[in-house]
Amino acid sequence: MSKPSKSVGRAYLVSKLMEQGYSRRQSVVIVNVILERMIRALQRGRTVEFGNGKLRRVKLRYSQWWEMMRDSPADRPEYTIEWEPDLKRE
Repeated sequence: MSKPSKSVGRAYLVSKLMEQGYSRRQSVVIVNVILERMIRALQRGRTVEFGNGKLRRVKLRYSQWWEMMRDSPADRPEYTIEWEPDLKRE
């Protein structure tokens, strides 16, 4: 017997919306719009807050040589996304 997954993916969110009475097509559109808005906010440097923490964009640190050249290694993203849990909540 396998353990249920702890990750909340698109299919899970769509199924929860369908339980609330939305059609599958409506549920997929709603989930896609929400995720697209989250992606755009992170690209602009804003944080995306949840009940148990937040996602934020963080600049990757490379060696001082790359900083001095104001460049980054080839094929490496300049930013990444970091999860910051809310430690005050239980």
